[in-house]
Amino acid sequence: MKMKILAVANPKGGIGKTAFSVNTVHAAVEQDSPTLRIDFDKQGSFSLAHPHGPDYDPSKRYLKASDLFYAPEKSADAELEYLAPGQAIIRADYDELLKLEKAPDDFAKHPGRYLRQFSDKFEVAVIDTPGTINMLLKAALTCADAVVSPLTLGLYDTAGLAQLWQIIRDVKSGGFNPKLRMIGMLPSKVDTRDKMAMAELDALRKHPKFGPAILPFMLAQKVPVARAINLRKPVWKGAKSKSHREAGEQWKQACDHVLTSLGSK
Repeated sequence: MKMKILAVANPKGGIGKTAFSVNTVHAAVEQDSPTLRIDFDKQGSFSLAHPHGPDYDPSKRYLKASDLFYAPEKSADAELEYLAPGQAIIRADYDELLKLEKAPDDFAKHPGRYLRQFSDKFEVAVIDTPGTINMLLKAALTCADAVVSPLTLGLYDTAGLAQLWQIIRDVKSGGFNPKLRMIGMLPSKVDTRDKMAMAELDALRKHPKFGPAILPFMLAQKVPVARAINLRKPVWKGAKSKSHREAGEQWKQACDHVLTSLGSK
């Protein structure tokens, strides 16, 4: 077993990175893949999406995201927090990650080295990233095998694609992670009833530079989808309406596609 690491990244907040990270984990679990969740966003939404498992012991010291940036000796007394057999999480710790945001870029190389010790324990690791450009985002891209980038439609959102492209280029060409693969960009929070948004998506798919990287899926913005996320359920489970079923199928197909492209199966 060799763990494959996926970074879900875009240097903009509020575009659905955490929702897609969570549902990708749901898809991996449904494939019986031992999965490690890693939260590099100090806001901790990815951590919040995963309640403690039945064996959680508040008296124990569990490995936190900031621990990955230091020598293992510093966290020798920490252990992985398991949510279920084969399912673990490394949670965000706000204060320490806040300090690390402005750490030297060389720190970005540390988590990949630390995570090697778990390579034979998990098939998949999913990293949720901050919606801003800082060392933590670079660290996620540095230790990842591949990256998928949710994006929303709109003037300010699509204008940031060039910025995202530049960050990935910097990581690949700057000696941080030359083998990083871009799985693609995933239209997220799409209002399928908005003709202007759908026209913009069509134009984006035809863009000579970005178009080839846009995945053939879209994550629709619907009330049942948001409700499923709030209930910590896969978007595709328990759909009652036709629109919810259709949206759920798109989410499931997108998550499965990303896992297949990652090479987890």
